[in-house]
Amino acid sequence: MKPFVLSLRALTLLASLVAAGAGAAQPDASSAPKAKPAAGRFSSSELPADRDGSAILTTPAPGRYSIRVKSASGARIELVDMIEGPVDASGAPGLRDGRIDALLDKGAYKIRVANAKGASGRTLLSAEPFVEVDGKNPALAAGQMQSGELGDLQQRTYTLDVGPEGRVAIEGQGRALADMRRIGRSGFRKTQCRTQARPVYDAD
Repeated sequence: MKPFVLSLRALTLLASLVAAGAGAAQPDASSAPKAKPAAGRFSSSELPADRDGSAILTTPAPGRYSIRVKSASGARIELVDMIEGPVDASGAPGLRDGRIDALLDKGAYKIRVANAKGASGRTLLSAEPFVEVDGKNPALAAGQMQSGELGDLQQRTYTLDVGPEGRVAIEGQGRALADMRRIGRSGFRKTQCRTQARPVYDAD
């Protein structure tokens, strides 16, 4: 588990941590939600590894998903929004497999896969949802700090009532804190908010 701290200076906020890799922290079973959100579905979750390919990803609900490709030699994946076009890409053919963590609406997306020349076997696709640690959605208050722990594929959501001035400053710190987002009542694609997640490193 990796710690993080949120501080508020005078929105609904979602703070997600990504701890990818072999040493990633695993979610604490005692704090895991009872019902895990449904994973994304692919038109084809297995593709030939000896050529480039693509598949349609269908997400059952809005949320943050970890889209991954697994192969014997390394493959690149690209996330494509049907309206906005390419969104993100990760991985390198023949070197390393890709992983994309993204906030997605409910709907269909295209996943492009680039494999290494001469590769053999199959390329596997998966789209796992991030899950709430406790589901309580505690409120943030001006001048107070909230702290906690997050493992890979975990997120915490906080609520905040914005006053008439309509402006707040939120700071998040953590060794592996990857992303913070404002989620308005109409959804995360309907609002605009600039946020910054700042990593904290151990002193040498």
